[in-house]
Amino acid sequence: MSTSFFKIQHFSEIKKLLLSEKVCILPTDAIYGLSALPTKKGVEEILLLKKRPFDQPFLLLVADFLTADRLAIYSPLAKHFFREIKTPLTLVLPRRKGMLSDFFPEKKTLALRVPRDTCIQKFLHILGKPLVSTSINVHGNTPLSSEEKIRAQFPQVPFWKKASDISLDKREEESTILSIEGISLSILRLGSVSEQEIKKVQEKFLYPEKFSELPV
Repeated sequence: MSTSFFKIQHFSEIKKLLLSEKVCILPTDAIYGLSALPTKKGVEEILLLKKRPFDQPFLLLVADFLTADRLAIYSPLAKHFFREIKTPLTLVLPRRKGMLSDFFPEKKTLALRVPRDTCIQKFLHILGKPLVSTSINVHGNTPLSSEEKIRAQFPQVPFWKKASDISLDKREEESTILSIEGISLSILRLGSVSEQEIKKVQEKFLYPEKFSELPV
C-alpha cells in the first residue's frame, strides 16, 4: 500500500479512484476511514475488507448542509444540533424518498455528517457525491489509529494522509452519533461530543428562555 498526501493537487486522482468504485483510506474530521462511493460495489468492497455483516449500514460524509438536506429530513431539533455542535457529529435522520436507491435501500434512515474541516469539505465539493466513511478495522475490533498497523492489515488499499498529521494517534476519537426524528433524540455512540454537551444543546432548543441573555 502506498501513502500519498491528501492535498488539492491530488484530489482529481483520488476522485478518479473513487469513481472507479475503488476503496481508499482517507482523512476525515474525526479518525481516518475506509472510504468509497455509496454504490453497491463500493459498499460491498468495504464490507468484505471489514468482514462486516451486510445489513449494517455506513455513515456518509457530505460537503454541506444543502446536500445533506436533499438526502434526509432535518427536523428543527436536528438543524439546531447541526448549528450548535462544531466537533464531529453524525446524525441519523429519516431518509428522503428515492435518495441513494443503491445504498442500503431497505433502511429508512441515513447517517450523515458534514465535516467542519475545510480541506475535506473542498474535496467533497470536487467529488460532487456523498462519501462512505467507516473506521479502519475488522468488524468487532478496535479501530486502527497507527499508520504502521493500517499498512500491515490493509496493504492493498491506497492511503492518502494529511501532511499535518505527523502521527495518526492524535485522531483517536470517533464522531458522536445521534438519532433524531422530530423532537425525539437518542444517543447511538458517544465520541467527540460529550453527553453533557448533548444535554445542554437539547435543553437550549427545548427551553430557549433559560439561555436568553438577562436584560441589563
